[in-house]
Amino acid sequence: VSEGKITVKRLPIQEDTVRRVRIEKPYHESFEIERLIGPGECRNVVTVQLKQQTGKLILSGDAGTEVYLNGEDRGALANDGKLTIAGLAPGDYLMRAELFGFFDLETRVKITPGKEEELIELKLEPNIETTDISYSFQEKIEQFFPRRPVEWEVVEGRTLRLSGTGRALLKSGQVQGHKFSIFEDHSMILKVRNWNGTGMGWVVRAKELNDYYKVELTPSRVELNLSSDKGPVYQMVFSRCTGGGCEVKEATPLATVSASDLREKGFIITTMASGGEIWHCLKIGNEEVKPLGPTYPASVLKGGVGLSGVDGGQVLVDQLLVLPSIIKSKTCQRVPERDN
Repeated sequence: VSEGKITVKRLPIQEDTVRRVRIEKPYHESFEIERLIGPGECRNVVTVQLKQQTGKLILSGDAGTEVYLNGEDRGALANDGKLTIAGLAPGDYLMRAELFGFFDLETRVKITPGKEEELIELKLEPNIETTDISYSFQEKIEQFFPRRPVEWEVVEGRTLRLSGTGRALLKSGQVQGHKFSIFEDHSMILKVRNWNGTGMGWVVRAKELNDYYKVELTPSRVELNLSSDKGPVYQMVFSRCTGGGCEVKEATPLATVSASDLREKGFIITTMASGGEIWHCLKIGNEEVKPLGPTYPASVLKGGVGLSGVDGGQVLVDQLLVLPSIIKSKTCQRVPERDN
């Protein structure tokens, strides 16, 4: 073969003689033609485009698993847990499979000429946290992903001063090799020693830094005719954040929560996420735990947790504890109906 051409010389020519031409190339379908060969070079030219043999990859596993071959996105497994990739040229491929809540899987697959199907089951290992994680904040240990915002300071060797509008997720605890902690059903307990009353926020069910639910406790703009010595009334603001922006889904005034109580006594906020719901409870000083705000619907069923600043807010957080289960409490339950 020279420059894509094959020349056959000194071919005997006989009148009305038909020659059979067969062309073969590795990993391609063969080509065959019968041709009357006569004198003259031009009339004996045969142009052929051989069709390359291809293979098919059939993958099975968890729905939503994204598949890459040699770095190229080849789609995701459908709801039935299947993905078919056809038209693959023979050869070796580096396949990577990704699914949120699981470790990435990398393996090499070989597409063999003439073999129509390669059946592969993708078995990804979960990276869900299954043990309690207690975050007592330390200056020299990075406990946030991607890193602690510069406005956040560790004071007194263990307390986090949360200020500014930054946000960060809590790094993975027991599960190694992942950027941040991921939980299914869980309870997050936030112990606040002191704050300036302007606002505070936390992150739940985060799939990444730009895809999460955010909850904020801020002064309400709604007047509820409470006595002035109690200070401003607060509200729970629930937002869905994607692509770097947040859309407020609900803003609910809290008639039973006042500034003086929160600022003078310290408090504990418990966030609980189970299935497609998120709800909260509050304990002020030595008082009994009680529900805080409504129960919110959340389409993401697992994810990371973290903290978020509120413009002008300043909070002293002594401890943050995450339990991979729901706390059983008679006084801390889902709220079936929205607060009025």
